[in-house]
Amino acid sequence: MQVIHGPTAEYNRIALWDWQRLLAVFDPAGTRTKSWKASTRGQLEEILANPEFGAADKLQLLEVRMDGMDAPRALVEQAKLTAQLNSA
Repeated sequence: MQVIHGPTAEYNRIALWDWQRLLAVFDPAGTRTKSWKASTRGQLEEILANPEFGAADKLQLLEVRMDGMDAPRALVEQAKLTAQLNSA
């Protein structure tokens, strides 16, 4: 989501981490955690409908890969208004 302060602003740079390995910090054996990854809307919908995901019987991480300029309409509008105020 790079709409805050413009798409090329350094503010928007998010470190590229291997998010899928983050749960190993809490559960090195991987027996009480589950990691999911969605790169498309279809994959996200599939995961959200999956009974295993819905059971929430363990700590879960859902990584959702999105385009850098993908943001809710309200945030896009708020960013525009803030930019106008900042330039005044």
